[in-house]
Amino acid sequence: MGIAETAATTIVVIHASVIALDIGGSIAVVANRFHVARLRWWQCLYLSIVFIKSLSLLLIDACPLTIAENYCRRLGQVDTSYGGTFFSHYLPRIPTEVDLVLTCLLMLAGFVAVLRVGHQQIETCLAAPHNKRADR
Repeated sequence: MGIAETAATTIVVIHASVIALDIGGSIAVVANRFHVARLRWWQCLYLSIVFIKSLSLLLIDACPLTIAENYCRRLGQVDTSYGGTFFSHYLPRIPTEVDLVLTCLLMLAGFVAVLRVGHQQIETCLAAPHNKRADR
């Protein structure tokens, strides 16, 4: 196994981990377990994934991890790269419609999480001056 294949395999593991965190974060948002009073490390990581995923879909209309994996595969062997999404390649029995709906639902959950964090931040900023006046 060469360096390109090792890099591609590493990217696959990272990609699967990112998807798992994305799904886990979305489940936490839907189950109302995404508490924003004290963001934990995984919540910050989840919000970063949502931000990067949103930017990549808007700017390049593809996942940068899939692009990187295919690039590494092409460096090693041309016939191992693939077209389409990560899901369509590694889970071929899942219809493309399910992949599209899942992507949309994950994006929606990420949007809700961002709105919750933004709302919490605004509440905190607006409440801070009132607390200082009460101390005087």
